[in-house]
Amino acid sequence: MVDQAVAVAVPDASLRLAEAPPRADAAAGPYRTARIVQNVLALLSGQVLTWLATSIIVFALPRYLGDANLGKLTFAWGFTSVFGAFIGFGTPIWLTRAIAREPERAPHLAFNALVARLPIIVVAFAASTVMLQALGYPASTRVVVYIAMAWTSASACSSIVAASLQGLERMTVLSMMGVVEKVLIVIFGVGSLAFLGAGLDVWALVVFGAGVVSMLVLTGYFWRVAGLSTRIDLPLWRTLFMGSAPFLAWGIATTIYGGIDVTMLSLFSNDHVVGWYGAAYRFVGIPAFIPFALTTALLPSLSRAIDTRSDRAAGRALEIAVLLTLPIALFLLVGAAPTIHFFRYAPAFDHSIVLLQILSLHVPLVAISMIAVTVLIARNREKAWLVVSVGAAILNPLLNLVAIPYFQHLNGNGAVGAAITTVITEASVVAGAFWLLRKDTFGWANALVCARGLAAGVPMVLAMWLATPYGLIPIIAAGGLSYGVAALAFGAVRISELRELPGLIRAKGGAVA
Repeated sequence: MVDQAVAVAVPDASLRLAEAPPRADAAAGPYRTARIVQNVLALLSGQVLTWLATSIIVFALPRYLGDANLGKLTFAWGFTSVFGAFIGFGTPIWLTRAIAREPERAPHLAFNALVARLPIIVVAFAASTVMLQALGYPASTRVVVYIAMAWTSASACSSIVAASLQGLERMTVLSMMGVVEKVLIVIFGVGSLAFLGAGLDVWALVVFGAGVVSMLVLTGYFWRVAGLSTRIDLPLWRTLFMGSAPFLAWGIATTIYGGIDVTMLSLFSNDHVVGWYGAAYRFVGIPAFIPFALTTALLPSLSRAIDTRSDRAAGRALEIAVLLTLPIALFLLVGAAPTIHFFRYAPAFDHSIVLLQILSLHVPLVAISMIAVTVLIARNREKAWLVVSVGAAILNPLLNLVAIPYFQHLNGNGAVGAAITTVITEASVVAGAFWLLRKDTFGWANALVCARGLAAGVPMVLAMWLATPYGLIPIIAAGGLSYGVAALAFGAVRISELRELPGLIRAKGGAVA
């Protein structure tokens, strides 16, 4: 959020609207919960298919690339994520909030946000080239990084269009293109690795190509539903950059504490260790679709208006995020070894088992922090959240500076230190988020539901432990069944709420397909 003096000085109305507090909207109140539910279900329906495609990718990459090449790939995505934060400049979040409050200006805002990316992309490419040369990475690694930079640039442009559609609450196409992109990667990427013996470069090119296809389709759809504007508005650029600056700073801080571990791991260890870490991270990244769907649906609704219904919706989103990610975390904790062995990875990836167990602890923490930051952004409190993010960005590399070399020297697996640091950092972020929100949105009632979900995890862990000798599928079946029954028994989920769900899905005024 920019200073009030800046908002007055800039004549563009979109900045004042984007920075204005959410307003109570009585007319929209009866439909708000239904709208959120329908948008979440639209996103989750596609995310299930995306999850299946991602599972194939998780199975294929370690198997066909090996730990060293997977380490190079993991480094490339981690290295370029920092530049991705600069290219995006925090604009997608600002754009979603602004369009949710003033949807008729969507074409003009989106076009200028896209054009404003182009000079930043050129600078980012030049800076990444200089850094790679200065750090002395080999040519094989540099090629993969360059392709990853191209994908990052396309993804940044795609995120502008996606953010505009999110502001308009057009969620179905976002979900569909997520599926299409992953399916393209599976067909052409995994197919090339498995049947053509392709290497790392081909895989990176396929991922880039799928990203370009997604960007073009989303742009065409946005043009059809919102219209086209081709007027370059330089004063609006200033508005965009000023309004997005807090989100840029937050994005950089988040990228640092979320991705600096990979770069530090590559400096203090080797490609094999980074590959073990990357394999574990791909598993813990799969359940991220749950908080993603919830926050994508929440942000435009909470940005447009705020009332008791939206407060309850935010609190319920927190409960749902915990209740869905907690059993996944417990499964990864208990079933780490059966999972790695089920995919028949090379023996070297046994080093990923302990990493998967440690990183499983941060799965629900990530979900909680994503819900909390969405509420803060909807209420124009991104500057307050920036303080927490900067603190995490300082804490994470300092801990890694000690933890990675220590575990690398202790057992040859510095990734253990990176995993422990990741969990500690995420826990501090969650603590900071709740300190900022205090009792504004999340109260003891929400905490009680989450505690009941945790209690339901106890019989789940016992059931999975008893099923361990029989393999991965029995572990999943025993854990899922026991958690569902226990969640109902402990009152984490109520039958009455399940009965209300069909009515919310059918309610008018919900998601726009």
